[in-house]
Amino acid sequence: RFGTAAYVDGYLVDTTLDGALQEKAQTAVLEGLLAYDARHGWRGAEAQWDGPAAGWPERLAKVASVAGLRAAAVTRVGERDVDLIDAEGSTHTLGWDQGLSGARPYIDADFRGPAPKTAAEVLAVGALVRLRTMPDGKQRLAQIPAVQGALVSLDAGLNSGDTCEIFTSKVDGAGPSRDWLGFVQSARARTKIKNWFTRERREDMVEAGREELTAELRREGLPVQRIWTSDAFLQELEALNMAELDTLFAAIGEHHVSARGFAQRIGRAMRHEGSDEQLAMPMRVDRPSTERRSPTGIHVEGLEDVLVRLSKCCTPVPGDDILGFVTKGRGVSVHRADCANAVSLVVDEPTRLIDVEWSRATPGTMFTAGVEVVALDRSRLLRDVSHALSEQHVNIVACSTHTGSDRVAKMRFEFELADPNHLDSVLRVIKSIDSVYDAYRIVPGGSPD
Repeated sequence: RFGTAAYVDGYLVDTTLDGALQEKAQTAVLEGLLAYDARHGWRGAEAQWDGPAAGWPERLAKVASVAGLRAAAVTRVGERDVDLIDAEGSTHTLGWDQGLSGARPYIDADFRGPAPKTAAEVLAVGALVRLRTMPDGKQRLAQIPAVQGALVSLDAGLNSGDTCEIFTSKVDGAGPSRDWLGFVQSARARTKIKNWFTRERREDMVEAGREELTAELRREGLPVQRIWTSDAFLQELEALNMAELDTLFAAIGEHHVSARGFAQRIGRAMRHEGSDEQLAMPMRVDRPSTERRSPTGIHVEGLEDVLVRLSKCCTPVPGDDILGFVTKGRGVSVHRADCANAVSLVVDEPTRLIDVEWSRATPGTMFTAGVEVVALDRSRLLRDVSHALSEQHVNIVACSTHTGSDRVAKMRFEFELADPNHLDSVLRVIKSIDSVYDAYRIVPGGSPD
């Protein structure tokens, strides 16, 4: 709309993106570029200076920083370390593991030279290089990436020769959006997206079909629990070339097979065989009303004996804003109010929402919480974090770790705890561990708690 004027005429631009998330996204792009560039080899110093080192800070002050990479000059080269000076006159010592050991010389886009054995193979006195400040405050040898990158929307067009990386979510239940069908270019991509939604919907279709067929069998007065193994039922299933019940239920749920017609054929077959099995009328027994406490700690408005389960996609704990969703055959599923799946349910099927709230604490009730720990990788790091969790008397049920090329380790834990208020103290203990610089609760589809 504004063209280049938006960049040069001083416009104030407001975006709908969360500032913190946008900053993290930009950081991820920068780290990706630096890691990509490092994998392709060390291209050497930007310049080689002569003369006394006393005048170098003044010269360094004229060298601009690029994306947080500060200029520095080498003043001493040891066997496996180097000393540098920056524009402020401060001195820094880089050890062998601070970028020197991995500085294999760049040959071309596909090849690198052998790993260096001494610091002199990488740098010489007077070399102009870049320093990168790591999360732990230490400096690391770096270089300005020879490639460019930007974070763009998923529907951005690509040109021949572009290299792109697609960021995917690791959250359970994450998947494509139907909006993608509007911009994907190949028929194969559209087919894969549609197949994903078909697989996701199959479970719901199976439950819907089971529910619909059960209602029609009851309408015919047939013994529902025994009908699944009757000869008439199995013969009708074979006539439809279906090998299992779920296939039949899915076909009914998707309206490919009529539940009423199927139930009527079963009824005629059983009456023809002289079967006198009829559906027993249920007996109503009035019992004194007693207060029941759900083992999940959830109270469903107006219902007492309903099955309630905490959704695994967002693992709500007491104190979270929650909403209930009536599933097909599996009771009430409870989600966090900001869960991505819950948001889609509110839009797609609002009639199946139900009011739920946290009930009073029930002895023995356990909740599952997911926590991600971000730290600078070191030996025995996992042991120290696991020991800290065990000291807090929480039961670890799942754990996964990953260390990137920048030596930043990300560890995910799922553990059980009886008191959700205990989670804050657990996070404080984890953050106090050496080299750990962040720990937070994982909230799928949202920002860290």
